[in-house]
Amino acid sequence: MYRVVDNGLAVVVGGGRIAARKARLVHNAGFRVRVVAPSIDSDILAHERIEREFQPMDLHGASLVFSATDEQTINHEVAVQARRQGILVNVADDPDVCDFYLPALIEQGDLLIGISTKGRCPGYAAQVRRVLGATVGPEWGDVLEVLACVRQWTRKQPNPIAWESLLNDPLMDACRRKDRDALNQWLSKTLGEGVTLETIGANLGE
Repeated sequence: MYRVVDNGLAVVVGGGRIAARKARLVHNAGFRVRVVAPSIDSDILAHERIEREFQPMDLHGASLVFSATDEQTINHEVAVQARRQGILVNVADDPDVCDFYLPALIEQGDLLIGISTKGRCPGYAAQVRRVLGATVGPEWGDVLEVLACVRQWTRKQPNPIAWESLLNDPLMDACRRKDRDALNQWLSKTLGEGVTLETIGANLGE
């Protein structure tokens, strides 16, 4: 049986480019990160660095384990030890022994889009992310902020509207241009006279 530890510790075995990518993803997700490797790149995000060969005790207290070395025997040993301790493990470039996969991510505000090849070809997932990332700009996150606030605001009104029908070109275009006046006009026309970004509590920043 696998266990999840409340402290949210992720162990990354490996100290190179792939390990850095894994460490960054889990660090940004709020995990504490322990990196284990004889040599660890200076730019790897980690709360704890153990610069030596991997030992089973390095997994103590972990919720997740990533093995990202260029030595297949070490990756295999990490996977074996993780399973013995009931910890979910991801092994770079070996999907057959992975308990989970990390998608390539596109983030715009609170909008998160994950792209996964189930570990079969991470480079292709990264390429798809680059292609989609050229289309999914910051305005997509702003649209989410507006729609989420509209959804909450309409729940408190006597005659709630179908907020899903509000996703349209004027909204996207106004967010793309960061035109607050246009957004306020759109809200007043859609929700009622005088309704603005401030009314619904939307925070788009600058």
